Amino acid sequence: MPYLLKDQRTIVAHNLALKLLVETGILGFLLFAWGVKAGLVSAWKARLKPCGSLPLALIVPLAIAGVIVADPSHHLVFWLAMAYALAGTA
Repeated sequence: MPYLLKDQRTIVAHNLALKLLVETGILGFLLFAWGVKAGLVSAWKARLKPCGSLPLALIVPLAIAGVIVADPSHHLVFWLAMAYALAGTA
């Protein structure tokens, strides 16, 4: 999908939500959205714990940017923020 066949290189997707819908369909999009929602809910609950609002501050800008202007899924900081948000309630 996001490839230039003549140049044999990839094109950067400018919207993670649309990229997921195109490449994996509604099922893949819903699975990914369910995971991000779990991270956001966990980060929201973690703001009252000792780690404070840091998990929420990490994941919210990445989730918003992923829906609007970027594809953060291939950056390590996105997955670090997801892991930290999910571990915040433990």
